[in-house]
Amino acid sequence: MTGDSPFEPLSTQTGPLVQLERYWRSLGRPQKLPARGEIDPNRIDDALPHAFILEKVAPGIGRMRVAGHALSAELGMEPRGMPISAFFLPEARGALRMWLNQLWSVPALVDLPVHSSRAIGRPRASGRLLLLPLADEAGETTRALGALVLDTPAGRTPRRLSIGPSETLRWEPAMRQSFSPRLVTEEDSVMAMAGPRPSREARPQLRVISGGV
Repeated sequence: MTGDSPFEPLSTQTGPLVQLERYWRSLGRPQKLPARGEIDPNRIDDALPHAFILEKVAPGIGRMRVAGHALSAELGMEPRGMPISAFFLPEARGALRMWLNQLWSVPALVDLPVHSSRAIGRPRASGRLLLLPLADEAGETTRALGALVLDTPAGRTPRRLSIGPSETLRWEPAMRQSFSPRLVTEEDSVMAMAGPRPSREARPQLRVISGGV
């Protein structure tokens, strides 16, 4: 991990995500992830309503241990103890599993654009899901600090999300040095990525960009 990233998520609603990422980066040391026990809620007060702690229960599967009240409104129920896939449409869950696998196996920062369509009692929404790997008490990468921020308030009916568009997706190895993340574009060079791939319909042209390396 390096210092503060020059990249800031492209949304007027993602200030809490910027705060959360900067705090996570401030805890990192060379070749060592922040630990779950180091997280101080008082340092991320703006992000708390949208934030959660995720626990790995199997490859590509994460369960929420702690979650902010804004997430309860989006899901339409208490999210603690629920898999994070409960926030997503069935057709998006394959891609989500792939990114959760990257989160913990690399480990990597994952910043996904998300959206949901308009429906009765529910406005259209877009936003971002930020996932930041953490170490557990044994030093294994089995936890994550995350947040979900959307640009419209929750409606009368729960939302279920899709992933995309791919042009604003970020993926960054958490302990790689001299790495400058930037937006993904079709013109950028392609690097192969380890790990399973999502289905064709859920798999955009995924790119990992290493600026300055």
